[in-house]
Amino acid sequence: KIYFDGIFRFGLLFDKKIARSLLIFSLPLMFVAFINYLLSWTDTLMIGYFESSFSVGLYSSVSPLVRLMNIIGIAIGSAYTILMTQLYAKDKFKDMLNIHKNTVKLIYLSSCIPFLILYLSPEVIINIIFGSKYVEAGGALEILSLGLLLSQIFGPSGTALVVFRKSNYELISNVIAIFCNVILNLILIPKYSIFGAGVATSMSYIISGIVKSLLLYKISKLHPFSKKFVLSVVIFFILVFMV
Repeated sequence: KIYFDGIFRFGLLFDKKIARSLLIFSLPLMFVAFINYLLSWTDTLMIGYFESSFSVGLYSSVSPLVRLMNIIGIAIGSAYTILMTQLYAKDKFKDMLNIHKNTVKLIYLSSCIPFLILYLSPEVIINIIFGSKYVEAGGALEILSLGLLLSQIFGPSGTALVVFRKSNYELISNVIAIFCNVILNLILIPKYSIFGAGVATSMSYIISGIVKSLLLYKISKLHPFSKKFVLSVVIFFILVFMV
């Protein structure tokens, strides 16, 4: 509560229990945001340590292209957060499961076409946008786009953890992701340069998605998988790898 006394005196009253619960809930999210920021730069920084500045430029040119795959997914995720929060407040867990499954499918499907463009013709895309000097980054673009699409199979599980007031679980999964990313970069960049960095980043996102999905299932039994969805994903990747 805020109150005014006269013209110059100002006071602020607040409930200590509410303030404490807000702090406990939001503090892990602050570290989550910080780790996400680190995760987006770790591979680039480690390429700069092990490789030349030209390699950093190559990798930096393709990583923003991969993020474009998720533009529609981000918009869908915003609506997902609102719907899931409303349903959680009303204890409608069956509806939450339905929303979760359909959201995962929408995010996955919205990324399939951009993925096909980036994965099947990476050199062409790079040549058109950045020029022929950057074409050798095609392998990194392929693996990064593949890793992002695979990670999206697990859906917005991190957001769901926050809805269920388990922000600490979101933090745990991100800590695991950044740890895996650093270790894999240390191993792969000296051997495979920017392609190794792409593998490390892709694996860290997939591992993070798996951990979040397992934690979400543990506390709520929510999961995005059905026989039809899994079968369609398997068939899709078989056809892609056959091309």
